[in-house]
Amino acid sequence: FFNAVARFVSVSEFVRKKYIEAGIPADRISALHNLFDASSIAPSTEDEGYVLFMGRLSPEKGVMTLLEAARMLSDIPFRIAGDGPLFEHACKFMSEHSLKNVSLEGHVEGERKRKLLARARFIVVPSEWNEPFPTVVPEAYAYGKPVLASRMGGLPEMIEGGKTGDFFVSRHPQDLAEAIRRMFDDRARMREWGRNGRLWVESHCDPAAWEISMRKILDDVMRS
Repeated sequence: FFNAVARFVSVSEFVRKKYIEAGIPADRISALHNLFDASSIAPSTEDEGYVLFMGRLSPEKGVMTLLEAARMLSDIPFRIAGDGPLFEHACKFMSEHSLKNVSLEGHVEGERKRKLLARARFIVVPSEWNEPFPTVVPEAYAYGKPVLASRMGGLPEMIEGGKTGDFFVSRHPQDLAEAIRRMFDDRARMREWGRNGRLWVESHCDPAAWEISMRKILDDVMRS
């Protein structure tokens, strides 16, 4: 099967390296980020003062690490949007520890999802697996929101530390709590990082630029 493929396209350099580790020749792999059309999304200056998680509630997404961090930050509101196998476990954890600062929003879409993103102070991505290229990052940037994430998989390629967001040690609630506190208390910097994030998604995920890059890959394959 591998020999029949002229060119593999990976969504990040991290994934490209994994392909190489699997034995695929490096010259047959091109890295090209997913596109994301931010043109229909207006960056938001709203800030209702909450930290937003948006994703599947499953172990690899790090939601329980986030809840542990939320326990240490009782004065900071958290909104967790999504559904999954850990939903009931998260409800039980919140009840057992009397977490009044966390709201489980369940599955969200449409206008409700738009408002949650637009009104957050920043987005947290506490993944505990090697994310290839999670859509929530360019989506957050499109709304002008910075991102705090674990340094896993392709995430370091998407977040410019100290410019569009920051990192914490995966599976480490204390480190996550400290990073959330630093970001949450600096509203001016969050607005600056959010503006930088918007510029990032416009320059790195632009559909027209993506098409040009993909055509170059296809032309190269046709010539070889």
